Amino acid sequence: MILAAALVLTGLSSFIPSVKSPADAAEWKLDNTHSSVSFTVAHLGTPLMGGFKKYDVALRFDPANPDGSSLNVTIDAASIDTRSEGRDEHLKGADFFDVTKFPNATFKSEKVTKKSDKEFLFSGTLTVKGVAKKAEVTFLVNVNKEHPYAKDKMLLGVTATTKMKRTEFGVGGADTNSLGDDVDITFYGEFSKAK
Repeated sequence: MILAAALVLTGLSSFIPSVKSPADAAEWKLDNTHSSVSFTVAHLGTPLMGGFKKYDVALRFDPANPDGSSLNVTIDAASIDTRSEGRDEHLKGADFFDVTKFPNATFKSEKVTKKSDKEFLFSGTLTVKGVAKKAEVTFLVNVNKEHPYAKDKMLLGVTATTKMKRTEFGVGGADTNSLGDDVDITFYGEFSKAK
């Protein structure tokens, strides 16, 4: 009876389709010299801009294979630059980014949704100052073509944007009158990969 049951189960298994995970999309190499990470936050009602000098972006992307695509970003919080040395030192302190305890801010994608041929949505986790929250990054493809200066490579240019509420991550005090709560983050990226 055990042998018969085994034979029946073996036969049934042939009718059950195997579920395959999507293959990873090709990896793109970031060109830091033609890329940037910046943020905008209101100070006394006026937009204040800043950025980060050091960051890494690990991107796997294929418009035809969004399920195999991924976006992982690591930002060196101590590389903050608001064009004011004194302010930058303040922002590195415990009441803002506390870079000694939390040197990096990260985004790790978990899902990709194709909105159009040029727009994709990466859903994942944003971690700032040790606090992790769900976040979405809008990913716009500006150019995806043969590299004009390297015929054996492809060129990818993108604009990626997301938003965060700084108080939810313990960045700055709870007062939102002098410093706004909403922070807009923008990444302009240029990538290349072998054909």
